[in-house]
Amino acid sequence: MLRTLMIVLAVLWGAAALAAQTTTGPARPTGLAAAKLGAEQLVQQGQDALAAGDYKAAKEAFYDAMLLDRGNAKALHGLGLACVGLGDLARAREYLERAVAAAPPDRALVLNFAAVQAATGQSMRAARYIVQYLTARPEPLDEPMLNALAVALYTADEQSKGNQFFRTWENFYVKYNEKLEASRPGEKRWGVQWLPAADVDRKMALRRARLGAVERLQVELAELEDSAARALAALEQRKDLYGKGQASGWSVAAARVRYEEAESRRKRKAEQVREALAAVPQMNFPTTLTVVAMDELIPPPVGPVAAVAVPPERVEPPRSVEPPKPPQVAVAPSTQPVYQLEMRMEPARPRPKRIVRYAAGFAVAPDLVVTAAAPLENARRIELEGTDGVAVPAEVVRIDKASGLALLRVRERRLPVLAVGEAPFAGGQVQCAAFPRVNVFQPGAELLSGTVKMSSDGPVLAMSVHPRLAGGPLLAGGKVVGVELATRESELGRVPVAGVEQLRAILGEEAKPVARGVFDPLTAVFQVVATAEKAE
Repeated sequence: MLRTLMIVLAVLWGAAALAAQTTTGPARPTGLAAAKLGAEQLVQQGQDALAAGDYKAAKEAFYDAMLLDRGNAKALHGLGLACVGLGDLARAREYLERAVAAAPPDRALVLNFAAVQAATGQSMRAARYIVQYLTARPEPLDEPMLNALAVALYTADEQSKGNQFFRTWENFYVKYNEKLEASRPGEKRWGVQWLPAADVDRKMALRRARLGAVERLQVELAELEDSAARALAALEQRKDLYGKGQASGWSVAAARVRYEEAESRRKRKAEQVREALAAVPQMNFPTTLTVVAMDELIPPPVGPVAAVAVPPERVEPPRSVEPPKPPQVAVAPSTQPVYQLEMRMEPARPRPKRIVRYAAGFAVAPDLVVTAAAPLENARRIELEGTDGVAVPAEVVRIDKASGLALLRVRERRLPVLAVGEAPFAGGQVQCAAFPRVNVFQPGAELLSGTVKMSSDGPVLAMSVHPRLAGGPLLAGGKVVGVELATRESELGRVPVAGVEQLRAILGEEAKPVARGVFDPLTAVFQVVATAEKAE
């Protein structure tokens, strides 16, 4: 009898489990698998945001991916690109440094890492990574990567150019460039520009001849600078002796004439050096560094570049009186232009330009939800995700940009409700229902403690844990007394808050206040997922 009962219970349990699986769908990933898959999904969302030019949304997606998978090189790479788009090159370099340390860098990461390094004054570091990459991957020939090396070498300072590594990498550039030219018979590269081989040969011959003239003039200039320096020292000595009564005024005047003549000869020679340098044919190197999309992993065919910025025509002579070293092919001896990063986030293959943003939201009526307004910008699809992970579609009722709040309506599900306070909240201890942890597949809200304080800008929330998503309700006495409107940059002690008056204003006549909300407030809190398209 007991055995029969156990068999019946086992059958019933199995049937219940099967029914649960049938109603809820396939089992969702958990643990480490969920973190890895969630990070991949967020990286994809970040790449879509980059392609759409929404660098703020991209940064948030990549940052959340990094929280799920700390060593995710793609998330760190994307964070670097988002920071470039936001103009924060220092932070971009930090994230890209971490990306190349997290995993063997791919082609796009090396190009972007080198671009940011060169743009922030670390040209030698950029050159080292490019040479390492090209040495490990001799085929296929990668012309854009070699151009990046040319920019890195071209922007190096004078001290770096005297470094042994610089000369080694410069020789590497020359040999690799010869391989490129061998792949296109009858053509050669002038800087990074393809020209008929005969034209390049003529330019190089003229360049060598004129650089030789520059070297001779610079040697003569150095001698004249020494002569002028000696004449100035003699003048100062005569003036000192004259002050002591040991030299005549005539000798001081004669010393001044000799110095002025020496200085005049030096200035004329310096002008000749400037004119000679200006007459040297300059190689064409890019004056703009381009950031490539994360999936540009295969080099394009070797061929002409679309456009190249020409360096300045006139340059200043070197301050040093030492004779210059013979110029190398890789680096044009001209004043270095100012280099700036240009964003180019279009991927190698078409991708829908979707932007996914997240917020917190809470139900104030069985079919109405309050959330933050900013993440809903240009949203084409809005969904609510509860602790069960089931997505429920929602639509916008209205948005109040002044308060930062929005009201949504759901039609396919009745929601548990939170009660809204009647009187303005004067400040004090609150609990914030928020999503501080990243969970793509089954988001779970948590209650965080905080204190609302009044400031000159209105109420602010002080917390020990960042709520991460804007739109979480602030609870006191079992009722909602405000809404946190945090951004990722919000300080823990000054999280913006929309007060209960603003909350009641967004509700209008749509939601009738309830006297008492649900016992567990977390059941009435949802993650809002807003999918937008790039605004044209």
